[in-house]
This record gives sequence, C-alpha cells and structure tokens, in this order.
Amino acid sequence: MVYLPENSDTLGILHTFAFGLADPPEMGIRSGPVFNVAEAFTLNLVRLKSLMAFPAYLADFSSHIHRFQLIAHHEEFDDFDIENRLNDGPTAKKLFKRFQELFHERTQSLIDMQNDASKLEKLANDMAEKGGAIAVIISMSAAAANSFELAMMSYITSAWTMFETAAADLWEAALNYRPQGLAELSGAKRYRRRDANRAKDEAQKLEKSVKLDSIRAHEWDTRNRMGSILRDKFAFTTLGRIREAYESAFYKKADDIDKVITNECFDRLSALRNVIVHKAAKADAEYVRRCRDFPALPQVQKGDKITFHGQMVANLIYDCSNATCALIIVVDAWLADNAINPPDGDTHTAVD
Repeated sequence: MVYLPENSDTLGILHTFAFGLADPPEMGIRSGPVFNVAEAFTLNLVRLKSLMAFPAYLADFSSHIHRFQLIAHHEEFDDFDIENRLNDGPTAKKLFKRFQELFHERTQSLIDMQNDASKLEKLANDMAEKGGAIAVIISMSAAAANSFELAMMSYITSAWTMFETAAADLWEAALNYRPQGLAELSGAKRYRRRDANRAKDEAQKLEKSVKLDSIRAHEWDTRNRMGSILRDKFAFTTLGRIREAYESAFYKKADDIDKVITNECFDRLSALRNVIVHKAAKADAEYVRRCRDFPALPQVQKGDKITFHGQMVANLIYDCSNATCALIIVVDAWLADNAINPPDGDTHTAVD
C-alpha cells in the first residue's frame, strides 16, 4: 500500500478511478433494433471507463518497471548507485537482461490468470488502489494537476457524445421499427422549458415535410426507414432538439420516457460540455444562468475558469450513464407494449 498524506487527493481523481472499475449497468432488451443501440452504448461506456482507470493502471505498471530495475541492480551490486552504472554500456546491457527476465515472469503471471475472473477482478482493484495512490502523488505537482483536469474535461465531453449518439440512434431505431404513430411526429409539446422562450436551436413549429433527396437516398423504399429519413429533421447535437424529437415521436403512454429524457443530469452534462468545447471551460453568461438552475454544477462567476473535481465528474457520468440506460430500457418497453398486431398478415396496423 502506498502511503498517502491525509487530504492529498485535492482533485478527487480517486473517484474517477473507482468509477472506471465499476461494471456497466445491465439491460434486458426485447427489441432487436434496440439491442444494437444498447450494445453500442455499453461498449462505448466500457471504453470510457477504461480511459478513466488508465492513469492508475499506468502508474502501477510504471512502479513494477522501476521495481524490477532496482531488483536487477541490487542482485548484481548490492547497492543503489544506479545512475552511474546505467551509463556503462556492458553493465547496463546485463542489468537490462535481468530486468527482462523479471518483467517476463510478471507478464506470464498475468497471462496465467486471464481466464480466472475473480483473480482478474482482484488484480484490477489492487492495481487501481496502488496505482491510484501513485497517481495522486503525481497530481500534487502543478503541471500534472493541469493534465488531470484536462483529462476530466475529456471524460465529460466523451460522456456527452455517448448520450447524444445513443439518444439519436435509439430514436431512429424506434421509428424504423414502429413507424405507425411515431413517424407522424404528432406528440404534444409537454416538456417544461426552463426558459420563458424556447432555446434558439429549437424550431417554433415542426415542419413535417420530407425532402425527396432523403427518400431517394434510401432507393425510394420507406419500409423500416422512416427513422433514418426523419432523423435529419432534428439536430441531435443539442439537448433541446433531442428532447423535442422524443416528445414529437412518442405521442402516447410516454410518461416513463418523458421522465427519463427530462432528467436534469443531462442538463448538467450539456452545460459542462458546452462550456468546455465552446469557451475553453471559462464560464459565460449561459453557464452562469445554468448554475442558478442547477446548484450541483460548479458555481463560478462569468469569466472564471471552472475547476473540475473527480467526485463531481464521476458522479455526473454515473448519473448520465444510468439515465441513458434507463432511456434505452423504457423505449424498448414502449415498443414491446405498443407492438403491432397484424390481422390476417397485415404488418402495417398498429394497436392504438
């Protein structure tokens, strides 16, 4: 165990490592098209988790390399005058050979346990615990602290991209699978906006016409294509437009969908992502206004640089990843509960 002074993790990076080690949520999906969306989101989440745990693993890996170098040197000379001896070619070559032997033994031990899930889990936890402590020590330097903060910003932007992609793909898959009703985009405006006026990126009135080019791109075949054809009507790059797409398509029995898509964790993620990407993490008037709506956001004044803490970052990504999984689950349930019941083989009649 690496000793850590009390309160040394001022950036809270141990929280990001802990999230990186956690298993992704499980989703029991019933609809084939939704299964593909769920699988893609899970893989993306695993990738982000691996990225978040990587600094701890790298620090632990580096500590083993250094330890093997020390062992090799001590076995040969019984002292620690390493720097001078590594400048001597023949000696350095001999020491490196012994280091390779030790490193190979370590690598082989990892290979031997690759089919033992319990050992792998314990190894991952041990590596994160020791490597995480080393990473905290490294983060105590100003230069490293800045790098860790930049990494946390990338976790936020990646989490937004994951949600944005999953929400768009899920909406498209749902309309492709069940165009009856959904593709009419007749859902009532029911999501309460936090602004007196609708956001600039939201259309005042949804235009339902479709360009011929959109249909031509699918060789004039609209069967199982309506989601793909209509997707371009919404810019799934902003939270307002994502929500508008869902309230427009899911026109009935959508309370569960409404509850998830309006989860405030998405508002907080969107606010942070926008200020990172567009304002280099310096608070603008829009972000300050968001702070008043959502006290859980880092509270700063206009023009101030936002400070990112690992606990806030990990908790927000945890909430948003769970909410995205919940969205996939409730849309899957909606499709199952509003399944098409074909009379006499007519597959274009919906149960309403």
